[in-house]
Amino acid sequence: MKESKVLLLISILIYFSSLTEEAYIAHRGKCPDGYQEGDKWPWGDTCAVCSCYTDHWACESCGVPLRAYNCYLESNTDALYPGCCPQLVCKGDDNFNQTKFTILG
Repeated sequence: MKESKVLLLISILIYFSSLTEEAYIAHRGKCPDGYQEGDKWPWGDTCAVCSCYTDHWACESCGVPLRAYNCYLESNTDALYPGCCPQLVCKGDDNFNQTKFTILG
């Protein structure tokens, strides 16, 4: 019985982790704008971050979140990556808001 609950939980986590695909872009060579190895900086005005490494630099963003039934997307545009990435809020969640669902859902 306990094993089946664990398997169900793992299945749910795998499902929800597949609802978004992060975007990752890497560039070979020197980091731009004087950034040095170990530096991180925001990627324009999007919800993303870039990082400088020894021989390349890379940027990652939230990607495109997938829709789910009885859910809407909510973002904290004041937060830094990854806190600014859209999150699914679904009926039954503690922070579900019916008015937002009617407008955004």
